[in-house]
Amino acid sequence: MILWRSEAPGSFHFRRGNLDLARKCLETASTEGCCDLDKRSLLAQVMRRQGDWEGARKIWEDSVQSGLSTVEDHLWLARYHELIGHDLERSLEIVEKGIARFGPDVPESLQKRRSRLLRRISARRKRA
Repeated sequence: MILWRSEAPGSFHFRRGNLDLARKCLETASTEGCCDLDKRSLLAQVMRRQGDWEGARKIWEDSVQSGLSTVEDHLWLARYHELIGHDLERSLEIVEKGIARFGPDVPESLQKRRSRLLRRISARRKRA
């Protein structure tokens, strides 16, 4: 196997679609303490694709609580609470925390998710 010059094994296996090996490499890097934020986000993505939403949730929550989160971390954690936890209010809370974190440079994806969640919450209240 030939790795691209700057590509880590976890990223290489992920790109190739070998999620089991990607996860093993990324978890090993994480336990050895040499797993930066990008690799942790990639590990969460691998876990989610494997159906391990709980494992991915822990990584997203750590990232969001650390204050070093990406837009994707906020979006995926919000999706988790919306789709798996069925907690629209918690999902909205996470999106709004992301909006506050990114200030005037709020990505459109967070704004759209916020609008969608507000519509769903409003519709649910009307039905109740």
